[in-house]
Amino acid sequence: MLKSRSISAPRALFSTKQYATEGRDIPLTKNWSETWCTLSAEFDNVLPEILNMEIRSDDIFVVTFIKCGTTWMQEATWLLMNNLDFERCKQVHVWERSPFLDNHGFNVGAPNAIEFCKTAPSPRVIKTHMPANLLPLEIWKKNVKIIYVARNCKDVIVSAYHFTKNLGSWKGANLEEFAEDFINNEIMYTCFWSHIVDFWKMRNESFLFFTTYEEMKRDLPGVLQKLCGFLQRPQLTAAEMENMLNHLSFENMKGNDQTNITALMREQVPTISNDFQFMRRGIVGSFKDELTPKLQRKIDNWSRNFLAQHDLKEEDIFGKFRIGWENNIILKFNSKKKMLQSRAIDTPRAYMASKQYATEGSDIPLKKNWSETWCTLTIGFDEVLPQILNMEVRDDDVFIVTFIKCGTTWMQETAWLLMNNLDFEKSKKLHIWERSPFVDHRGLQPDLPDIVELCKNLPSPRVLKTHLPANLLPFDIWKKKTKIIYVARNCKDVVVSSYHFLKNLGSWSGDNLDDFAEDFMNNETMYTCFWTHIVDFWKMRNEPNIFFTTYEEMKGDLGKVIEKLCKFLERPQLTKEEMENILNHLSFENMKGNNQTNLTDTIKGQVPSAKEEFQFMRRGIVGSFKDELSPALQKKIDDWSREYLAKHGLTEEDIFGKL
Repeated sequence: MLKSRSISAPRALFSTKQYATEGRDIPLTKNWSETWCTLSAEFDNVLPEILNMEIRSDDIFVVTFIKCGTTWMQEATWLLMNNLDFERCKQVHVWERSPFLDNHGFNVGAPNAIEFCKTAPSPRVIKTHMPANLLPLEIWKKNVKIIYVARNCKDVIVSAYHFTKNLGSWKGANLEEFAEDFINNEIMYTCFWSHIVDFWKMRNESFLFFTTYEEMKRDLPGVLQKLCGFLQRPQLTAAEMENMLNHLSFENMKGNDQTNITALMREQVPTISNDFQFMRRGIVGSFKDELTPKLQRKIDNWSRNFLAQHDLKEEDIFGKFRIGWENNIILKFNSKKKMLQSRAIDTPRAYMASKQYATEGSDIPLKKNWSETWCTLTIGFDEVLPQILNMEVRDDDVFIVTFIKCGTTWMQETAWLLMNNLDFEKSKKLHIWERSPFVDHRGLQPDLPDIVELCKNLPSPRVLKTHLPANLLPFDIWKKKTKIIYVARNCKDVVVSSYHFLKNLGSWSGDNLDDFAEDFMNNETMYTCFWTHIVDFWKMRNEPNIFFTTYEEMKGDLGKVIEKLCKFLERPQLTKEEMENILNHLSFENMKGNNQTNLTDTIKGQVPSAKEEFQFMRRGIVGSFKDELSPALQKKIDDWSREYLAKHGLTEEDIFGKL
């Protein structure tokens, strides 16, 4: 039974009503007859047609609230269901290929979309903005495929304001009035949150694909590949993906008259203004340019109150909302069936654009979903990571692996000396990066020589440094069981040391330690996620090719660590005199005073953004974080660490002992 009730919407151009049905076949138990949707009164005639529409079993419905990326998803879906027929896309506009089911409810002179659908060939891709209980009734009986796209509320309000005002269907004065009408369900298709929450709650139904505009902006390739699985069509090849991403870019969609139907609508809608744009900006978070802080708070409070009734937060639906996500061209290549993935992320305080990278890590001796273990790096790694992953590894190589600022150079120098007969003279003449190359360096500094090529000319045994996590190390390491020395360090000292290092290097542009810690915990600084990096190697610490130690253990008893290291490296134990010499050489004061290990001057010469205050080696004291982290920030980091580690049944003490 279709119900309707009149409402007052004084700023709407048309007479307005709210509609509902009891939705008894929808697989979500609720009182659907009280889920009202605001539409023009013309839907008195149109809704019965829609509700009783004959559905085909291979139909696909693209369902969204208005201004949520509908056309973007329509075009993507139509292409996937039509063998990527780009030529037809450029000749026939999207509403002919993928009809807008509700159109003649607003545009009385428009052709009847339901009649048009009857003659459309299968599989039909059909667009609608209708909520769940106003969709064709047969959808829920036949479990027809539905693709739903949600978008954050504040961006929708701003986009819908420009759209409806310039379309001439809303005649208020400003954005504040529009937001008021939106919140009061006086704008077409509201209630906004009810529309989204209903589909979000059904997101695990086998016939429903739920995504967000933000996810599409952040990782369109990932969404497309998941969509291929949902639509039961083959995954896209690298070339097909590249063509799809090019066609679906905002610039190309906006420049294509078959998808950007601004001109078509200007012909059809007499009330339209010259300022009308069917596609406008397409930027996540652009609401900040137009909504006052006061209006943002008002919308946030309204959203919070609605979602609380469903025990939800915006973050539950959209994840942690970050402004400025970029379209991402995914990096993939096939190497022994191991796939490198990347996704763009927003790191507003980073000096260079960033991405997160992962591989499936199929040969790593730790069973987990490695393809979800992402590592934040600069986009320079697009070129560098394929080289590293396919690097030819020798049987006698030794890899020093650490998160940044965990005693890497200290362990490099130690391992190099042990593998080179304690050649102190050479270590005082050649700097550490010549003797023990930093494999990932060119990803951070693209103008450097090719490090992987440089490694080819090094004599064996090679001691190589990297900050990469397990699933981004050369594939051969896990095949050949090459020796890995891993050094971990307590989180709070790493946060402080990384802050000074990256800020004075000029690669992080925030204001203070609190901001840096926030970025560190949000995986927006280089090589994060910190705890994932460490925990993965800690779990593999008993593998015969892995030596796991901590910075704290090295500071507590370096001699004992060296003895264990000799055994791991299959070197003779040191004599008393040799131990005395190596301990003297490796003291923090001597390492800092040695230009071949303290690379402050080298880096200042290479990196234009490095500041005068930059120090490659700074203090080297365990627990020095207490001098700089406020008690509140210490607690925040501790809580974050505790929460992460608890997922793995661990505490910091399990890894580091009592600090």
